[in-house]
Amino acid sequence: MYVIGVDIGGTTIKGLLVNEELETIHKKIVPTRAILGKEIILSSLKEVIDELLHHSPELPGVIGIGSAGRINFQTGEVVYATENLPGWHGFPLKSWLENSYHLPAIVDNDANTALLGELILGGRLPDEEHTIMLTLGTGVGGANYFFGRMVRGAHHQSGEWGHTILYPHGRSCNCGKQGCIEQYLSGSALKKEAERRTGRMFSKGDEIFQQWKSDMEIKEVVQKFINDLALVVENISTSIDPDQVILGGGVVDSCDYWWPDLLRILREREIKTKVKAASHMNVSGMYGAAYLALKQREESEGGR
Repeated sequence: MYVIGVDIGGTTIKGLLVNEELETIHKKIVPTRAILGKEIILSSLKEVIDELLHHSPELPGVIGIGSAGRINFQTGEVVYATENLPGWHGFPLKSWLENSYHLPAIVDNDANTALLGELILGGRLPDEEHTIMLTLGTGVGGANYFFGRMVRGAHHQSGEWGHTILYPHGRSCNCGKQGCIEQYLSGSALKKEAERRTGRMFSKGDEIFQQWKSDMEIKEVVQKFINDLALVVENISTSIDPDQVILGGGVVDSCDYWWPDLLRILREREIKTKVKAASHMNVSGMYGAAYLALKQREESEGGR
């Protein structure tokens, strides 16, 4: 048995074909090209799936998708999305996949599939632990895993940490609110603030962090980022009291520069929740989506 797992992000669409042991048969990564709109996003998604189908020894049983946006897990509809993925809001992604490929599909939020993948690749899906994930990338996502289950919420927004308020009446967010976490802790927000403060352009976050010890303006930007992140972790720790918080996403790829400072602040505030960087973030979303596809396939076969 083979299944496909795909991770749709604001920057790239990554997919893999796996067998029932979650061993990779083939992998494909393409730019999302989200700025060009929904039809181009779908074209990029189709490019990934078509190549994975071409390399499959037999027709895959299910297509699993993790997508940015608020997802109705039962229907596979994108019930809410910001302009990070233009035209994605309200799109019936599961129906589109099943009509396009005549295969069953399962769709979840990309942070949920990232957390599932992180836990699976770490060797276990714990039944008794509470784990929160924060993904700091183009936007800020999140996921909540309690008592062996992904918690998706009554309105499909459990784990939407990026659109909780960090600074009331703060920076405008593309969700329509002001002061959202996403406008302070995403890679996009960090880049924008560094460029505003210095008048220089940066192509990626790593360039910013490389200069934060030597450039006073950059130092202030990064120090505020670390303080804000510590506050968000503290609020999660106090309100939910999970066993661990996992930080992932593109910003965390550069965590060697700022991780010791984050842990120091958390120790000073006596935060007892374990905080760790994701170990498999570049691939976890694909594996989480593939895992959901395998589980759906197993359940459908068991019901025959």
